[in-house]
Amino acid sequence: MLLSAVTLGIALLSKGFALFLLPTFAILCVLLARRWHKDIPGRFIEALWPMLVAFLVGGWWWLRNLIVLGVVQPSRYGAREATGEQHEAYDFVLFFTQFWIRFNRLFWGRGAREDMALPSEIVDPAGVILLVLIVLALAASRHRFILAVLLLFPAVTIAVLFNNAHGIYWDFGHHDRGVQGRYVFGGIVAYAAILAVVVHPLAQRFSTRMRTFLMAIGSTVALTLTWIAITWVFVGLWHQVDKRGAVRRGAAEAVGVAEGVYPVLVLLTVIMHVVFLLMLVRWRLPEIKVLLVPSNTPLGVPRHARV
Repeated sequence: MLLSAVTLGIALLSKGFALFLLPTFAILCVLLARRWHKDIPGRFIEALWPMLVAFLVGGWWWLRNLIVLGVVQPSRYGAREATGEQHEAYDFVLFFTQFWIRFNRLFWGRGAREDMALPSEIVDPAGVILLVLIVLALAASRHRFILAVLLLFPAVTIAVLFNNAHGIYWDFGHHDRGVQGRYVFGGIVAYAAILAVVVHPLAQRFSTRMRTFLMAIGSTVALTLTWIAITWVFVGLWHQVDKRGAVRRGAAEAVGVAEGVYPVLVLLTVIMHVVFLLMLVRWRLPEIKVLLVPSNTPLGVPRHARV
């Protein structure tokens, strides 16, 4: 809990969107406090002290903004003078549809630059598939409340984005301002949990050996695609020179390694990932089993578990 509280505090110092993680963190603190203590005072203290630690590490900055500047997070559009009258081009249906289309495409990496964007024929169905997986997981999981708590972070973020973007559109008629899909990347734990809930029943059909093999292959493919995407971006950013040279120099400058080391680094990363994953599954570490095997405690994690 202490490590989680300090980590949240550091996140609060780095980005204002970490404020949207507070409801999720607070609910998890309450759930664990109820498990670890029977008396009301003990539960209250157990639930409160992680929040205080997070505040002392990084939350104080936002209180300081509120006191000194009068707002939690100043911004150019946030400082605009509201006219109280909607823009002449205001159309809520247009804004609503364009918000979700743009948000989904930016979430999947499309929109920043057309020459480095995935086709809309891929990202649009991907957004629909993700929503279907979320609904299926919430309907089928025995721990749907925990999944809902994890999804609360991206949900609150999207709600704030929608409200701010709508305010900008109301005043200026710009339906594409204030919309960013990357702001919910921090909800990756929830997305991974959703995928696990959906995939787990299917994986039970295979033998242990086959599940291990598929896990290694799937994780390696995901990691490899990530490196391919990074390389693809470097090619686009350093398009003024030879593509091979662009990849070498661009990647080297970004990760701080010599030009010739970058391809070796990519290969070693993939190999190490496969080896580590196979060893992890083979050894069945107790620390990992605590996270995978359900228990009678909230989240399946006893208080003194080695995690």
